[in-house]
Amino acid sequence: MRVVVSMVMFLFLVATAAGELPANIGVAENGGKYFTDRFVVMMKSGTTPLVTNRLVSGKVYTGNDQIDMLCAENGIINVEPYYPAPVRNDGLRALVERIYTFTVSSGVDVIDVYKSFSTIKDVESSDLWSVAEYFYDPDDPSINQQWALPKVNAFNAWDIIRGDTTANVVIGIDDSGVYYVHPDLADNMWINGPEDINGNGMFDHGDINGIDDDGNGYIDDVIGWDFGFNDNDPAEDQPEHGTHVAGCASEVTDNGIGGAGLGFSAKLMAVKATNTPGYITHGYPAMIYAADNGANIVNCSWGAPGYSGTEQSIINNVYAMGVLVIAAAGNDYPWTPPYVNYPSAYNHVLGVAATDQSDHLASFSNYGNWVDVSAPGVSIYSTWATGTYMSLSGTSMSSPVTCGLAALIKAQNPSWRPDEIELRMESSAVNIDTLNPQYEGMMGAGRIDAYAALAAAYYPNIQLIDFYVTLISDDGDGVVNPGESIEVVVVLQNLWQDAFNVVGTLRAPEGITVIDSVTNFGDVEGNGEITDNGFDPYSLLFSEEIIPGQ
Repeated sequence: MRVVVSMVMFLFLVATAAGELPANIGVAENGGKYFTDRFVVMMKSGTTPLVTNRLVSGKVYTGNDQIDMLCAENGIINVEPYYPAPVRNDGLRALVERIYTFTVSSGVDVIDVYKSFSTIKDVESSDLWSVAEYFYDPDDPSINQQWALPKVNAFNAWDIIRGDTTANVVIGIDDSGVYYVHPDLADNMWINGPEDINGNGMFDHGDINGIDDDGNGYIDDVIGWDFGFNDNDPAEDQPEHGTHVAGCASEVTDNGIGGAGLGFSAKLMAVKATNTPGYITHGYPAMIYAADNGANIVNCSWGAPGYSGTEQSIINNVYAMGVLVIAAAGNDYPWTPPYVNYPSAYNHVLGVAATDQSDHLASFSNYGNWVDVSAPGVSIYSTWATGTYMSLSGTSMSSPVTCGLAALIKAQNPSWRPDEIELRMESSAVNIDTLNPQYEGMMGAGRIDAYAALAAAYYPNIQLIDFYVTLISDDGDGVVNPGESIEVVVVLQNLWQDAFNVVGTLRAPEGITVIDSVTNFGDVEGNGEITDNGFDPYSLLFSEEIIPGQ
């Protein structure tokens, strides 16, 4: 069995810390934050489900003798389902039904208590309930407005796919809420069809009937759910984070107002995951809801420095459903060496670092071999309070920008699973290691390129990956001198679609004569096929007058 501590999740914006902590949130030695009045227990598969919300003679009764004994010894006052609503997906339901929330009485040290439950043979994982914190740094909204779109080649990408096709993809915004009436978001908001009673495609009073029309356990969740306050209004309590994140992913495009989001018309599912300003308290229940209610992609612009077996299990099941989770790498760079954050470092999550206008690693961004791609995250202009806009910086912005690209890829390839979307995104990314030599291999596959990711479905992309030189006439010193000749073999790789009748022509500067300048490579298959012209190398003759080293 595994004991894991999952600490605070930071919403990755460049910023100052939130205000005074609420009384029920504690701080761990590593700076992570957690609820002091509850923890999470995941039972092993095949164990008898626990009885929940029941007391016998004033003591918690779950039906598991070992758990009941520890509950009595450690001041546990209630055990309840972690996600009480019914789950449609079989695999996700089987997992969620064995996760429970244990509430401790006042004065009990939850750190000591949760560890003791890991000794029970039926327990797979016992974790603290982590709390997320977010940070932001407002910038002048008139500076570099939406520079990220041309940087990731959005306009060319939209020539390939845009409009109604992208509206078939749903991005779950697992965050602080979304101002869904914002004029630059409203048309892209996801609507829960069975709950849209009047069928007008929007959230209004005509949809409120007090009935769970779709049977998902949430009454009148027409436009999403607020897990912080357990109600059907997932709007932000104040402009903080989620609305800006939503716009980065899929601000309404081509509507004549405001700006644009890379996802073009991709739908935004608002899933509010907080009841405390400045903190994310229900990130993983919100993720479960998004996945089970039709999201294709879930954005998590938050994270934690501690691994949790429960959280990894939730992600594993969401991934198995075909849902891609994309998460911000974090903004801890100024304080630590490569700093691992979760969920971005979990298996089956696409972790995103932040870059600036020059494709350099942003000064705040985390990095490491667990990062998958990088995306613009400095001074990103997006939606804010209703009818307004703001520029913010952080990996919180890089993650939803990447979600926008994932939505375009999914719209182009509706049957693709998360690993296929991720592979396309990584294989089409622009390698920026030469611009960031000190972070080589730690910014993922590179900075995302939307056009390359979509064009890869239609066109070849042949790259020169190596070459070899052979001396033909040599005076014995092994060096090319004036009057001598060489043969050149080039190695090509076709990253995208099949190429036919590929012809390569070599040109050289003055003083070098290309004797055999053309090679016919024939057909070169796509998806990484490698070929060379060893059968017909280029021939070059160096002039007698050429200056060595020129």
